[in-house]
Amino acid sequence: MVESQENLPKAALWRRFAAMVYDSVLLFAVLWLAGIVVYPITHGQNSPVYNLYLFVVMFLYFSWQWRHGGQTLGMKTWRVQLRAVSDQPVTWWQTLVRFMISVVSLLAFGLGFFWSLWDAQRRTWHDQVSNTQLVVLPKDYYRM
Repeated sequence: MVESQENLPKAALWRRFAAMVYDSVLLFAVLWLAGIVVYPITHGQNSPVYNLYLFVVMFLYFSWQWRHGGQTLGMKTWRVQLRAVSDQPVTWWQTLVRFMISVVSLLAFGLGFFWSLWDAQRRTWHDQVSNTQLVVLPKDYYRM
């Protein structure tokens, strides 16, 4: 049974950051493996093409999981799920917009994330622009 997001609490900033800490460890491992895959080509040389490759790997790490269940492993640990505001499945376009604006949110010294402290629905910049929302799932959600 999938509950409407209107019935679920919105994810607090601390919960978002906790999931981000978990995901950063996993993402480091994914990027390390992605680097090893192309090492025979790059020989360890840093280039704009290599950086773009890693950026695309990061996007795919998040977007694939957001599209298939709405959760990364870090989000599952903290029972946070990404949902479209419309209660429809999250689209690839929404994941792209969310990912790109979240980078802007981070580069703006985290202001895009801290915006959730003033927003009535606890939405960040990337939530608002992508028409998505992070909700907290009930403790027994995975047993349903």
